[in-house]
Amino acid sequence: MKNSITKVIDLNYVTPDYAVTMINKLLYNSKNNTGFIVSDVKNNAIICHDTPENIEKIEKIVKLIDQRKKAVEIDARIVEISKTFERQLGIQWGGTFENYYNAPGTTKTFIAAGNGNNLPANPFNPDLPAPGNDFIVNLPVTLSDAPMAANVGLLIGRADYNIDLKLTAGEIEGYTKIISSPKVITLDNMPAKIESGQEIPYQESAGASGATSISFKEATLSLDVTPHITNNDQIILKIKVNKDSADFSHAVNGEPPINTNTVETTIVVPNGQTVVLGGLVQKTNLKTESGVPGLMRIPLLGWLFKTKRYYNPESELFIFVTPKIVNERQEASYGW
Repeated sequence: MKNSITKVIDLNYVTPDYAVTMINKLLYNSKNNTGFIVSDVKNNAIICHDTPENIEKIEKIVKLIDQRKKAVEIDARIVEISKTFERQLGIQWGGTFENYYNAPGTTKTFIAAGNGNNLPANPFNPDLPAPGNDFIVNLPVTLSDAPMAANVGLLIGRADYNIDLKLTAGEIEGYTKIISSPKVITLDNMPAKIESGQEIPYQESAGASGATSISFKEATLSLDVTPHITNNDQIILKIKVNKDSADFSHAVNGEPPINTNTVETTIVVPNGQTVVLGGLVQKTNLKTESGVPGLMRIPLLGWLFKTKRYYNPESELFIFVTPKIVNERQEASYGW
């Protein structure tokens, strides 16, 4: 080719393959090509062989496309709020009498269904040994999050017998707030991901042989985002936020389930403003009664044969995102 020259053009912000694709579409889109270009990936440059006029055109195209991209800082806040309320009322009662017929001076339980030795001695006849924790109805409070509950005892009787009645009651209120703050910086139109968490081991059966192996489940907090800066400095975010956590309170054979919360969406956000991506509110109202079949349903007297429990957990999840265009001064502070 007459009057053709070869020139190497260095690139700064775009890849050689991208530059070659764009130049081919803009300049070499006909069959009567007068020259060609080659990408030099190792040196991040393109090698052009063409007439001086076309080389000049290629340099203008490179100047237009080889521009420094703006950076975007994405700051996410994941707020988890857990509230618990539990109330329970229980009852225990039984009794003893003095066994005059077989062994005078000893006690014999005439209504019983338990064990232990924490009932008081008969105040009407202190010479009698203290009875055991023998209740025909033994339905104490068993709060899920606390081992202790208040109780009120009542002992009724005389020298040769007594009836012991114990009422137990408990109430729990709990409040937990967890704030997670993943933050990531990426260039315009470039995907970015930040992830933090743990892997939970669990046993996995190998089949009929009975052998087991250890596998892992991921419980992570991750932020996947691809930003696009518009001409009026608004930011289009294609974003996915995932918050997984191990629930050891509901573990089965020591292996916890994984609670998952995911939000995936595309939104337009003004520069520097905060938007709520999503919220999730879960409420549970649980009321249970347990006791002696049949007897627990007797009007009024049924309270002597049953226990009642109210359990009202509540959880809230909110995700906030704030994108900011990074200016030159901030880029300098990051060392770019």
